[in-house]
Amino acid sequence: MLERKREKHYDIYELIAKNIKHYRKERKMTQAELAEKTEYSHEFIRRIEAPNSKKNFSIDAVSNIANALNIDIELLFEKRKNEDEKVCIPAPGPADDREPGSLRQKSQ
Repeated sequence: MLERKREKHYDIYELIAKNIKHYRKERKMTQAELAEKTEYSHEFIRRIEAPNSKKNFSIDAVSNIANALNIDIELLFEKRKNEDEKVCIPAPGPADDREPGSLRQKSQ
């Protein structure tokens, strides 16, 4: 059971990391530019995005990165079947009033 928890832990970190990279590239932003906007080090951003690296970052860091990318934090938790299709991983807790798939970028 502990191994299964570790696997889920790893999967969610990898998912968030892939989404950070996806949205950063979509905005034609470098890791250094994202680091500057978040006031994190370039090394920290690089480690988050690096495949096969141990990942350990806080929800505050995820929130700061989402803000720097100008997206809702929920987008970083989405599981995409491919680059064009997105599937949202439901969070535990009471359902809100949004339609499924209604997560979108923050309006400016």
